[in-house]
Amino acid sequence: MPATALNDRMLRSLPPNTDTPDLLMPGLVARKRDRGLTFWLVAMRNGRRHKQRLGAWPALSLADARTAVRVRMGAIEQGHVTTPAGTFGEGLDQYLTHLEATARDPGQVKWLLDRFARPTLGSVPLARLHRRDLQAVVDAVAGGRAKVEGAPMSKGGSPATAARVAAMLSAAINWLHQRGHIETHPCPGGLDRPAANGPRERILTDAEIKAVWAACEGREPAGRVLRVLLLTGCRREEVNGLTQGEVERDSDASPVALLLPAERTKAGRAHRVPLSPLAADLIAQAPHTGDVLFPGRHASIPFKGWSRAVEDIQRLSKTEGWTPHDLRRTCASGLARLGVRPDIIDRVLNHAPPRLRRVYDRHDYSAEMRDALVKWADHVSGVVS
Repeated sequence: MPATALNDRMLRSLPPNTDTPDLLMPGLVARKRDRGLTFWLVAMRNGRRHKQRLGAWPALSLADARTAVRVRMGAIEQGHVTTPAGTFGEGLDQYLTHLEATARDPGQVKWLLDRFARPTLGSVPLARLHRRDLQAVVDAVAGGRAKVEGAPMSKGGSPATAARVAAMLSAAINWLHQRGHIETHPCPGGLDRPAANGPRERILTDAEIKAVWAACEGREPAGRVLRVLLLTGCRREEVNGLTQGEVERDSDASPVALLLPAERTKAGRAHRVPLSPLAADLIAQAPHTGDVLFPGRHASIPFKGWSRAVEDIQRLSKTEGWTPHDLRRTCASGLARLGVRPDIIDRVLNHAPPRLRRVYDRHDYSAEMRDALVKWADHVSGVVS
């Protein structure tokens, strides 16, 4: 449609599938589609075409849209606006630059998208980017078909990693669309995020244990907690929430066991976990100033930044697809591989023995549990040395 002096009454009566330039603010275009009306900046400056979605009317008023165009055009004239991206790779570069200044943890987004999305989509023109292209990246990660530096994923599919990739890809595409790099949003409803179905089976190989152990070095407190989880088979929150009173010590004040109260265990049973010398050293050397052994930002509150911490350690160790709970499974499987009896492994994990055994067998098995965990710690020590 020809340029006209836009007003609210006219905006309400615009026919669908039309683009109407504003006569009073050159560069402002009212775009009417079946889903509603949006304001866009469309202008040529310095030999380049600039196009940006400003917002939907009436949430964004006509007056505010004109102000936004005036500000944006001033920025364009001063050279403060980036060149419109042509390919997904170029758009991703601009998005990551934006995150560097605004996001709390841009490194994780950059690592995952550079690892899984850029190799496949980097050269695809944004104008030809389809939902199927984006979903194919997510599905490849979930199914283990994604290539990492030209090689297959190390441990098959990872629905959890695929879900994070889907969320990050959706956020990147939303940002590119909002800023006019993409005219038609390829996935306005987001991408399908695969769910992990059935029980997990992930355990770490010895090579992965070595890599993860090395990556944990100096990463307090998360790295220390993860090492303790691997050595004891405890659940994450059981170790992460430890206080001074939950550590049994000998006459030299050296840790000898963890004393988990019933209210802090999943089974609702108090649990005494004997410590191997390696695990005892980790507990003894934990850098803390208060009652909580593994504090976060505040000395009285346990560490909370687990998602970021685990992703950091996976990135540094070049491993993927495991969670802190998988270290518990790795410990149990390692004990079995070393010949530890299944009933002792159940005791280590605080699993309830059969009812009749609970009634008639009143032995606490502390010595057997300690022997098993020392044997496992010796194996881990040999792997990581």
